[in-house]
Order: sequence, then structure tokens, then C-alpha cells
Amino acid sequence: MNLKRKLAEGFEVLDTRGGFDPETRARYMNASEADRCLREQWFEKNRHHDGTPKKLGFARRGHAVEDQIVKSLVAAGVPIRYAGEDQRNIRSDKYRIAATPDGELVEDGLITFTEFKSIDPRVNVSNLPKQEHITQVRIGMDLRQQELREGNSVETVVGAWIIYVNCSNFDEVYTFFVDYRSGVVENYSRRAERLFTAKHPDDLPAEGIAKGGKSGGCKYCRFHHMCSGFQGELQRPDPNAGDLQRLPGERGLLDLLDEISSLKPVEASLKAKTKELKEGMSELQLAALTSEDGSHKAFLSKRSGAKRLDKEALAAALVDTDIDLDSFYNEGPATLSLTIKEEKE
Repeated sequence: MNLKRKLAEGFEVLDTRGGFDPETRARYMNASEADRCLREQWFEKNRHHDGTPKKLGFARRGHAVEDQIVKSLVAAGVPIRYAGEDQRNIRSDKYRIAATPDGELVEDGLITFTEFKSIDPRVNVSNLPKQEHITQVRIGMDLRQQELREGNSVETVVGAWIIYVNCSNFDEVYTFFVDYRSGVVENYSRRAERLFTAKHPDDLPAEGIAKGGKSGGCKYCRFHHMCSGFQGELQRPDPNAGDLQRLPGERGLLDLLDEISSLKPVEASLKAKTKELKEGMSELQLAALTSEDGSHKAFLSKRSGAKRLDKEALAAALVDTDIDLDSFYNEGPATLSLTIKEEKE
């Protein structure tokens, strides 16, 4: 008996049990994926693939950790509902957005969501909680609040706990509270509309590039090789063509360009204010500063100077030798540089 093969078969059987029906899932923007690249979501929902199977190993690990957390909470007498096998999906047909929370805690009519995440032991915990997970629970909470409102329920959603568990050491647990915010679903409805009205991936921005391209956002995307064919070579507009001739996928980037341009004055102001704060703390010799409501903290610390090779001194030391310093240089791969300028009228 080939146990490895049997184990793989068993995984596939369990993967098909319960959960969110794939055909139904494809009709909604899912909260857990809402911040992912729109092109990646488009490929996924339109069943495009290049023969590369979807890897579910990390998802299975997450399910295993989630199962252990739910059992532990129940064993401790925590009144959690809609968790484990009782997990439920919340959908908005109006906005085509859906969420599947990991559970709810209810006390005196106040609902607190729970979201369980397994993390690799190498994860930098100072980067937690991840923004995509905050978005996930806020979409879920807003969908749930709308559901409660429509049903005239006396219960109300107040927030969510995101719980991270080190998958190699269950003793390492990190919890973060995320407050409820209304209007999140409506805000993301515009993103969902772009996803479901796109007829071609070229109609959507390649957001993975903005997150690091091949070395970051696109590196682990299983549609990377398909998507790169739509990115093509860099093309520049003909200055003599009058009104710019838009490439097929160019219009999908216009909103992003407008948004970035509108943020540039804010960025300049932020840099100036940050410099002012740093200089003020330095003058008063403050190592830390906490806002009056305790929501923000600033820390001032010294950094050691970066070590740099004195190339001129090294070249002078090698002047009487046969060693060619240039032969020790490696040319790295070319990278893309983006410059945004304000056109003067």
C-alpha cells in the first residue's frame, strides 16, 4: 500500500466536504481575498489555469490549527457559535461580496468575531496583524451587521479578535482586536464591480507588480506565467499622436494614477511633519512619545552607521598589483522605476 498516495487521496476527500461551494464562491469577491491582486482573482474565478494544480497544503494546515483552537475554546467553556462544522457563510447579492467568519462570541447582545490564523515560525510578528486579515474581518463584520439590521435583531457587532498561532509551537499565540467599521462592504463593492465586469485580465491593473512583482506580489501566484503575457514590453506613447493612444490594459491603471497623484501632497506633508517630530524629540531627548489617547506611539533610537567599502582606498591599495577591481563587480537584474510628474499647462 502506498500510504503517501492514500494520504493525498484522503486530503482530496476532506477538501470536498462542507465549506463554500466552489461554483458559488466564484460568483462573489471573498473577504479573505479582497485585498489580493484583481488579476489573480479574475483568473481564479474564470477557471483559467495552465495545468498547475492549486496547492492546498497551507490551507489544510490552517484548517487543522483552526480545528484545534475551536476545540480548545469549547473545552474552556467559551460560548463560541458558528465555528468549526457550524461555520456559516454570509453573502451580499447586492454587492457580490461574501465572508466566512471562523466564529462569533456573544455577550449581552454584543457580537465579537473570531478569526484564526496559523503562522510560520519565521514570520516577523511585529508585522501582525496583516492588513489583508484586518480587511477580511471588517468585511465580515459589516456583512453580519447588515444581516442583523435586516432581521431587526437586537444584537450588534462590536469588533473582532484575530488570533495567530505558531504552527510549530501552539504555545505561541498572538491576539489582536479590530474594531467594527460601517461602510466597508460598500467601499469594496466598487472593487468587486471592477472584478466581475472585466471581460479580460487586461481590463484590470496588475496589482501584484506594485507589491513587488516577480520578487514579491507575483512570485507565489500560480497565474504568474499567464499574466506576464498580458504585461508585455514597455511601450511609450507617440508624442506626435495628439491624444494618447491607450493600450488595451492601460485604462485600468488610470484610476490608480489619479489616486497616487492625489496622495503626493499628503506624502510631502507627512515627510515634513515626521522630520519635525524627530527633530523635536531629539531636542528634548525623548526616547518615546505616546499620544494622549494612547492609540499611537513614537520611538526614537540611534542607528549604527552603515558600513561601506571605501572603493578609492581599495583601488589605491591595488594599484601596484595585477588585480582588476572592475572584474569583481556583478551587474544585477534590471528593475522598473516609476516617476510621476505634474504636467504644467
